[in-house]
Amino acid sequence: MPSSADVTRIRRIVDQIKRYDSSVKVTFVSGWQNRGGSFGRTPVGMIDHHDASASSSGTWGALGVVTSGRAGLPGPLSQFFVARGSTPQIAVVAAGVANHAGLGGPKIGVPRNSGNAYLYGTEKANNGTGERYSAASIHATEVLFAAVMKVIGQDAGHVVGHKEWAPTRKIDPTYDMGWMRGLVAKILRGEVGKDMELTDKVKLSNWACDQMGLKPGSKLSVAGVLAYAAAGGYRNAEDIDKILATLRDAIGSTEKTPRQALATAAGLHDNVLELQRQVQWLVDQEKARQAKESK
Repeated sequence: MPSSADVTRIRRIVDQIKRYDSSVKVTFVSGWQNRGGSFGRTPVGMIDHHDASASSSGTWGALGVVTSGRAGLPGPLSQFFVARGSTPQIAVVAAGVANHAGLGGPKIGVPRNSGNAYLYGTEKANNGTGERYSAASIHATEVLFAAVMKVIGQDAGHVVGHKEWAPTRKIDPTYDMGWMRGLVAKILRGEVGKDMELTDKVKLSNWACDQMGLKPGSKLSVAGVLAYAAAGGYRNAEDIDKILATLRDAIGSTEKTPRQALATAAGLHDNVLELQRQVQWLVDQEKARQAKESK
């Protein structure tokens, strides 16, 4: 059974999640405070997993299995669970040791095959075979990891993918862990992105105004900036970087809603965060192309 210190630590993590972003919903699976064994230490990191649930299995995927376990592997199978869908949601499954890491390591100072005893784990509802992670799921994950690292006194380098802990037998999660650790590091530095909708106004730089044929100091909706970029309104990677930079200073909005809320302006996409990540992808692709051509 978890110790009182284990339970208190989880409560502190949840409090930290709320401090980072109050729009992230946190629920507690009944019995969480009595689930799992006692750590007997402060965990030193966290392993990132997906639950391999069918994309049609709903918001919480295999949460029931993660809570109660399966044949040959008793639950809990992680301390936390991140939902799929358009709302950032986290479930607290257990305060104590969970059966999630399995054989692997050594890594980040954790002895070989000892991940359960030293590391927290989170499962995410995702089939792991091509299902796209929603922006809300990614945001919930990055905030959770940052909160855990803050409470246990570690940096983003102590967030590990299951595929990194056990590279010969695991593939989860399917995204790049270096990218995820970068997101976590930004939050730990205090760079938690504020809510932004497609209808929010951004003040354009003089360069952007010149490119778009607008008066210096003009403002444009986020949707307008993204539409300009998507229509090919750039000439090289430097231009894309400058367009991307205009998304980082939303002003003039009269109403803020969670940045995972559905947005319909300009018929572009249902999520601002996802659009921002798509623009970043354009940046990376264009830079790679130009680097190849310059050789």
